[in-house]
Amino acid sequence: MDNLIKILTGDDIGINRISSMLNESGIPTLIKNVEESARTAGFGALSNSTELFVNESDVELAQEIKKDIDRD
Repeated sequence: MDNLIKILTGDDIGINRISSMLNESGIPTLIKNVEESARTAGFGALSNSTELFVNESDVELAQEIKKDIDRD
């Protein structure tokens, strides 16, 4: 995955749902769970700090799919 762009920050459940839908549509995703990483390292982090990334070339299509998901 080259040139990753963050398209969303939110709770773990919502991010995983959208990631799954994007993957089913052929868009590879990367999830960065900042809260879990911080907890594992012994630090605190804000909740709702899971980030979803896609390739720069997939950003527009991913945003359209995300809008469709948000409408449901």
